Amino acid sequence: MPVKKEYAKQLNDSIYTMRFFPRWLFIIIALFMIVIGFVLNFNLSDIISGYISTKISKLKSCPITYQHIDIGFFPPALKLASPVIHGNCFGRNADHLNLEQAKLRLATPSLYPPGLKFHTLITDKKSKLNIYSSISFSQNWIKIQDSTLETGSLAFLATQLPTINGTIAIDALFSLTRDSLTSAKVYLKSNNIHLPGQNLSGIHIPDMRIGNFSFKGSYGPSGTLVISDLIIGNPLSPLVAQISGEIDVNQKNFNYSKLNLTGEVKFSPQLLQSFSILNLFLGGKREKNGFYQLSIRGTVRSPSPSIL
Repeated sequence: MPVKKEYAKQLNDSIYTMRFFPRWLFIIIALFMIVIGFVLNFNLSDIISGYISTKISKLKSCPITYQHIDIGFFPPALKLASPVIHGNCFGRNADHLNLEQAKLRLATPSLYPPGLKFHTLITDKKSKLNIYSSISFSQNWIKIQDSTLETGSLAFLATQLPTINGTIAIDALFSLTRDSLTSAKVYLKSNNIHLPGQNLSGIHIPDMRIGNFSFKGSYGPSGTLVISDLIIGNPLSPLVAQISGEIDVNQKNFNYSKLNLTGEVKFSPQLLQSFSILNLFLGGKREKNGFYQLSIRGTVRSPSPSIL
């Protein structure tokens, strides 16, 4: 006689529980899929790029053109391809600055000070700037590291400089409070500085391959830029100088900042021969260990060097 099997009228509740899949993880994945679906079905990149294009087009005093805008979401990023900055931005109406790209992305949050952190990458043919900015309620920081700047771009930004060829490595940290600079540390270094022959204020400057250049300076709440070390040239250069001192910064116009610098300078015999006006500048003063003692007063716009 066959045996009749009996089945339980109710299953055990344990089979309905997720043993290896936590509920909170399921909720996070669901939310993530909702966001992905929203991004894929609504073209946010076009909306954002259109908004940014409108804002850039309204910069009449500083026109900026570009090929196209790329928007990224993971992580959030914005990229301008082949941007061109018009010379109006720097008081040079006839010129423009061509860049390869300008990219801004959200980086890991800043712990000190707590706030958002951004990474800006700007490149052209010979320059690369990595700029990290930290934005908080109390204080903002801007850090430049692993960066090189071609001196042609530097001359475009600072019209008072003579023509200089070469590349400069940059390491700097700036602290700002309410859009005002409160402190700064700057370190510049190069080993290929070249000053081509040119005419400055009616004086012909001969071609000089300087080679080495380094600058260390700091700025504090007192409004004084302290130059701890400014080194120009090497033993084989036609010009060798080591300068230090202070610059009393004019907050309204840096060109009118007052100089209080001292140091020593050495000229090669070839330079003294090809640039005879230097002999008038030296005024028969004697060297000390092969160097002339130097003092620089005046302003950044109109420096007044003299041999001690």
